[in-house]
Amino acid sequence: MASIFFSSIQLLTDGGLATIKDIFQRQLPSATRERLLAMDNFTSPMARIDMPRDTVVDRFYTAAALGPKNVAVEKAGRIITYLALASSVKHVAHTVESLVPAGATVAVLADRSINWIVGIFGALAANTIYCPLDPSYSAEYRAGLLKRSTAKLLLVPNISDWRGPSNENVVILGIDQILAGNVDLAAWCQRLPGPHDKAYLCFTSGSTGKPKGVLCEHRGVAALHSSPTTRMHSQPGRRVAQFLAPGFDGSVHEILATLSFGGTLVLRKRDNDPFSHLTDVDVALLNPSVVAHMSPVDYPNLQQLYLGGEPVPQPIVDQWAPGRVLYNIYGPTETTVAVCLQRLHEKVPVNIGPPFPTVRIYILNDHLELQPPGTPGNIYIAGVQVGPGYLDMSDVTESEYRQDPFATWSEEERMYRTGDLGFWDELGNIHCCGRKDRQVKLGGYRINLETIAEVALQQMPQIRACVATVERQRIVLWLEPEDVSVSKLHQRLRTYLPPYAVPKMIRPIKSIPVNTYGKLDIKSLASGQEEETMELVLPGPDRGLQQASPMSGAYF
Repeated sequence: MASIFFSSIQLLTDGGLATIKDIFQRQLPSATRERLLAMDNFTSPMARIDMPRDTVVDRFYTAAALGPKNVAVEKAGRIITYLALASSVKHVAHTVESLVPAGATVAVLADRSINWIVGIFGALAANTIYCPLDPSYSAEYRAGLLKRSTAKLLLVPNISDWRGPSNENVVILGIDQILAGNVDLAAWCQRLPGPHDKAYLCFTSGSTGKPKGVLCEHRGVAALHSSPTTRMHSQPGRRVAQFLAPGFDGSVHEILATLSFGGTLVLRKRDNDPFSHLTDVDVALLNPSVVAHMSPVDYPNLQQLYLGGEPVPQPIVDQWAPGRVLYNIYGPTETTVAVCLQRLHEKVPVNIGPPFPTVRIYILNDHLELQPPGTPGNIYIAGVQVGPGYLDMSDVTESEYRQDPFATWSEEERMYRTGDLGFWDELGNIHCCGRKDRQVKLGGYRINLETIAEVALQQMPQIRACVATVERQRIVLWLEPEDVSVSKLHQRLRTYLPPYAVPKMIRPIKSIPVNTYGKLDIKSLASGQEEETMELVLPGPDRGLQQASPMSGAYF
């Protein structure tokens, strides 16, 4: 920062610069700029869009050829080997090719069965776009996603279990029907995808509005899986859990990373019990809000645990890091699941780590200028993992994806605006400060709501989860469990937060709701959908805590 200050002073005395804007545009010393670009992965050849040469399907077939007798998928004691899985995939791909053209979207009912996995790779192997439909969605929501996906084919793992309505615009076919047929593949020339072809379509959770259909390509997935840590350490004999919601892109990562490198994908033993298989796996990817309700004592088998989809509270790190390898993984759906990863250690502050070699990450101000270390800015992601954009939303794609101004070697290199804020530290790690749309202005002060929740978690480790919202120009802090001492928390927040950022109400509840993707559902809290709790009123420092009429929180 000192070098930037002295550079600015020198520029102020330069008679050739006419405006303050000129000075700010040139205030970064060349050495600082070069260092930032090095941290950005600016020179990494692996991040360039023309680097990956293979696809998910190539890697899956290679894994099957190298270990045909290895177990590919397991569910409740039933297994399928790589040899049998590859054979089933080819049968489904053959049928898909006969029904839809290359590049079409194929929806698959994601019922967490082995046939679901067959359907995924059958769609990919036919050079079509896999789109998951989560059966836990309401019929109306599922029908809406199917329509928006433009899919003309819906694969159902078991046709006898299908309870959805018929659709004259969509062919509905059972995977079990396909596998029961007698198909001769001897003369079949398979229509395989290439690195630039689209691999899957996932709809965002809609946290900032209407869910958007995000497209990602084979080359982005191949780049993501370029190292053991980014592919969940998948290898023959390694057991990886499929835990995340099927409509969430994290589930695509679990499945593709495992089966592209010879690991064993372990599905739920019981469909209504999301934890039923976690004691039988080596690796899992979980949401921090889920882990907050678990104890590491119950899962000694977990050798590697990835936490993603939400900020990771320090108390969770301190509880789970001993005895296993714990990672914080970060990335938006639009940039192929994940772009940063950091090993987490007990009592060491959390960050999201450096970027993968396959991406470039810029932290820029509102004028798209590089921010120096320690200075927050907008997180932009560039490189081969950046997807082609949103399905049938060209205007939104154009506003969120733009040409990379730093990649002078190619006009086709693009960067994606994440909407997250962050900064570089001196070691080249990125610290994420939360969503830009989670900043509010109250009483003339700009306040980051995620910072309030982070301080609360740091000061009271017994808090499992918490979220700050704004109601009628007041900051409200929601937290679980409901027996947290509100008065103690309020005192600590007053110590560690500026007065204007201290919540005016604290609402302890039994459980903060989560959405279908397993993330804390901020929208439902903000809209007053919370469960009713007992109001706790702190009338003043010289009077005790009083219990009032049943409402929802403690006013200060």
